[in-house]
Amino acid sequence: MLRTSDSRRLRAAEDAAETQARGIESTRTLLQGLIRFPEIRTLDPVRCGALLTRIKDVFPQYANLAVADGQGHVSCSAEPLKAALSIADSDLFQRVLQTKAFAVGDYTSGRIATRGILPLAYPC
Repeated sequence: MLRTSDSRRLRAAEDAAETQARGIESTRTLLQGLIRFPEIRTLDPVRCGALLTRIKDVFPQYANLAVADGQGHVSCSAEPLKAALSIADSDLFQRVLQTKAFAVGDYTSGRIATRGILPLAYPC
């Protein structure tokens, strides 16, 4: 039988997992919608970056929103790119290429927005 304190900790962990699952699902839905925009599909760095910046302003919980081409070159980003950037070597990018499906990466430091992130990706 669980003690009250153990029960509370278990419930808190379950609540945190449920909150994270809802956040991941809402991000999947957002990314599905974003790939329909011509600014995203054409990989126009200026128009795509401006759109992602506006979207990030509405959803400040995201450290960044970015789009990469099929070779992993980041074409546009809500956060300014300091230099050309490739994510071709990331496990998440490789998984999306292989599965052609939404994927969740491992918690890590971001390459553009350098705070801790849970990277999520959706194929275009």
